[in-house]
Amino acid sequence: LAERFEKDIRKAGLEGSVTVGLLHTGVKVAAKRKLIEGAKNGDLHILVGTHSILNKDIEFHKLGLIIIDEQHRFGTKHRQALTDNFMSKSNIVPDVLMMSATPIPRTMSQTIYGDMDLSVIDEYPADRKPVATFWDEDDSYAWDAIREEVTKGHQAYVIASLVDESESEKMENVENATQTQMFLQTSVFPDFKVGLVHGKMKPAEKSAILDAFYANEIQVLVSTSVIEVGVNVPNATVMTILNANRFGIASLHQIRGRVGRGSAQGYCYLIGEASNPDAEERLNAMVASNDGFWLAEKDLEIRGEGSLLKDSQSGENDM
Repeated sequence: LAERFEKDIRKAGLEGSVTVGLLHTGVKVAAKRKLIEGAKNGDLHILVGTHSILNKDIEFHKLGLIIIDEQHRFGTKHRQALTDNFMSKSNIVPDVLMMSATPIPRTMSQTIYGDMDLSVIDEYPADRKPVATFWDEDDSYAWDAIREEVTKGHQAYVIASLVDESESEKMENVENATQTQMFLQTSVFPDFKVGLVHGKMKPAEKSAILDAFYANEIQVLVSTSVIEVGVNVPNATVMTILNANRFGIASLHQIRGRVGRGSAQGYCYLIGEASNPDAEERLNAMVASNDGFWLAEKDLEIRGEGSLLKDSQSGENDM
């Protein structure tokens, strides 16, 4: 995103007069200090970053706009800390734009009760097809589907909810990404390259794996939900989500959105038993629709919007 801003600035002939910074956990101390100083004295005009921007050391000279992309991935306290922290150190009240393909129940209710204007984009890009979605307790058909797509020259994702055995040893029948990658590489797809990416990896390591996947050097990528946003590989056409009942509707819809990003048909296989009636309703909703707004309404119906005055993001309304 920072690179896109810089490209647009050069295209507009504003290079040198508008500056862009990038802040994340991989930024070195000296560079981070320079970014913080630039934001404080006004030399830095646009700061793009991850949750690292929530750092209390960051002050803005004159903050006018906060954009929170993939808003559903930020908790109530995160969003409040962001606006409170910046507003308390500036003489102006910034505008706030929150964006999400699948707004969480709390956000849905805020559009009704809160001081929030609503803007809706409800169209797919012209060449996109809805992702065909299936739910099954058995994963064998999903492996056949992956093999069929990869044989055609396409690529696949396999999603697990946990990283490794240390996280899953207390949970029966919950797959972890590390063991899944080994199983697929040795027993299911020995003739394909099966990669692994997860949140415990260093940023450079994750970037190298994702670059290899983008270049089709890796045909099947096993991952946690770390690929939920910001990953765009149009050649990837099939997605398998293991223990799908452990994911919420917003995460399932976002993860599914990693496939079908090109002109080819995309497929998503939700694997696992429904552990309770709510999980069954979530999985059936995913099979029924690709419409993020309809799914967000179902999420609101199933989970409830929670407290509008406190931190709870699900449960009964307190109004």
